[in-house]
Amino acid sequence: MESGTYRVLIADDERPIRKIIERICAELGWSMDQTACGNEALDYLDKTYHQIYIVDVRMPGPSGLELAQKILDRNPFAAIIILTGYAELDQAVQSLKQGVFDYVQKDSIDTEEIKTLLQKAAQFYENRKYTNQRTKEREKIFHDIDTANKQFQAILELSSDLIFILKADDGQIVDCNAAVSEKLQYARSVLFKKNWQNICSKMTSTNLERLILEIRSKGSLVVESSLTKKNGDTIPVEISYAYVSLDTGNFTAAIARDVTERKQHEAIHQDYLKQLESVLISTIESIALTVEKRDPYTAGHQKKVSLLAHLIGQSIGLPDERIKGLQFGALVHDIGKIVIPAEILSKPGRLCEEEFNLIKMHPNLGYEILKDIPFPWPIARMVLEHHERIDGTGYPVGKKGGEILLESKILAVADVFEAMVSHRPYRASLGVEFSMREINKQTGKAFEPEIVSALKYILQDGFQFES
Repeated sequence: MESGTYRVLIADDERPIRKIIERICAELGWSMDQTACGNEALDYLDKTYHQIYIVDVRMPGPSGLELAQKILDRNPFAAIIILTGYAELDQAVQSLKQGVFDYVQKDSIDTEEIKTLLQKAAQFYENRKYTNQRTKEREKIFHDIDTANKQFQAILELSSDLIFILKADDGQIVDCNAAVSEKLQYARSVLFKKNWQNICSKMTSTNLERLILEIRSKGSLVVESSLTKKNGDTIPVEISYAYVSLDTGNFTAAIARDVTERKQHEAIHQDYLKQLESVLISTIESIALTVEKRDPYTAGHQKKVSLLAHLIGQSIGLPDERIKGLQFGALVHDIGKIVIPAEILSKPGRLCEEEFNLIKMHPNLGYEILKDIPFPWPIARMVLEHHERIDGTGYPVGKKGGEILLESKILAVADVFEAMVSHRPYRASLGVEFSMREINKQTGKAFEPEIVSALKYILQDGFQFES
């Protein structure tokens, strides 16, 4: 935490309390403003931005609880700590529901505890600001997706199909929609006197008989052809034929679509899909970068796991589209760690049981973050399952074998291998040979043999992570 990053305002009419906070802020390298009454604190709100506020429940002017509400109205990211006596404890507890970060009883103030609380308040402020930013980004992504979908739907609505109803036995036109008359420049009354041979270019009587028999045999048929306009010009079309048997007779429905226009629409649709995929990829990469910034000890871990998972997926013959999803799932497999306190993520040593149990929550937390985003791949499930093991000894659920997605099994092997061969501040790399021995011990138990074999092949082929 950099010196001078945070600014604190304390509003308390007891000078000794203010002095304690002032000393702690100085130790942290933070700046601090102080006042003895609520009205002066209100003046500060209009002229100085603070990230952290410490307010007394009872002091001259507005009470600390009233002041806290006014602070949050103006600065929704603020971390507010309430100073309270025993008599006001219920009010302080109630304030937590209104957005206050925490409270401290004034008769039991401990300097180290206050210092720790201030550091947590700073993280609380950062998390609030980060969550708000990510919410806006996510809303924009969904807005862009919705806009693209609406634009695509509008394109479909504007497409003009030419619909004909023909007698099934001889191809006589008995009905058509208005688009036919508009496109071919014939009056509908004239069209009803024509046979399909007169409209469908290069259609001879022999071809028509053969076409009618094929449609009747198959029930439906799609062919490329062209239609002739009144002036003799032709329109290239794709025609969908369907045989229809009614009480009034047997008919053939012919739906013709201008192939040129369809291809233009397909190109537009592909552009939209590329744009949407680009938005999704940018979002995934942004999320991955955010996780690494919060956990600098494992910087690059997700990218390395993504690279290794990609190679394993290729080795076992996964289709390209599934490999792409696997890569992106690997890039965010630790997204749940953004909710884990930074001091636990960056702890340079062995975690206690309570801390490790908190870390083990990150697959569930990551799943909750990603589950409602409409990725074209099961990314949320990969994140949820990447610590599951085929013998049921993994977490968070303890799934076994076929219950676990193949991509999740690949991530499990790539994740463990990369973690072991990479250097950490609290230990050196365990080396490729040692790491593979450890993975081999768990092959068929925790890890899928086919995936471990693929990893061995990749290593034998000379693969190594870039330093």
